[in-house]
Amino acid sequence: MSLKEKIYSFIARRQPQREAKWPHWESVKHVLVLYESDFVEKNPAIRTIRTELQKHHIDAVFWGYVPKKEVQSAVLPQSRIVGMKDFTILGFPRKELVQDLQQQEYDIVIDLNQSNALPLRYLCLLAKAGFKSGMAPIGQLPNTPMVQSPCDLQIHTQPQETPEFLFQQILYYLTNIQSND
Repeated sequence: MSLKEKIYSFIARRQPQREAKWPHWESVKHVLVLYESDFVEKNPAIRTIRTELQKHHIDAVFWGYVPKKEVQSAVLPQSRIVGMKDFTILGFPRKELVQDLQQQEYDIVIDLNQSNALPLRYLCLLAKAGFKSGMAPIGQLPNTPMVQSPCDLQIHTQPQETPEFLFQQILYYLTNIQSND
């Protein structure tokens, strides 16, 4: 485990414990989607996911991460792409980015991070949400404490699966599992 991973694990353990509450899909209004942006920042898969969430009348905010210094995309209220410049050398988001992220509370965070990108894990960890879902860390078997995940629902898929596939799996479980709460 690298120094950055150890620091992330330390910070994740020190976060206040929150009580995850399984969402009733019919009452979900605000969703934060975290994803790995492609290098040219076009992201056709994210457009498909945005359309799917609009069909359910959900207000979705999309935050992408691209591992380059200069990001070309504009910061919009419903969409933002962040780059390496928005994070410290240890991968922690800069203060302004955390403030922007925590301005709104979300019903669900859907983390489509498929490569365990540390900046996206930090964003998922720091986002204010009642429920967080995403892919289980790559190479991690269920119930092993290798990599600290901020997600309440972890989907085990192959790393080569598309973000749309991961989103459909998460959506399937969110819409079909009913809670007694």
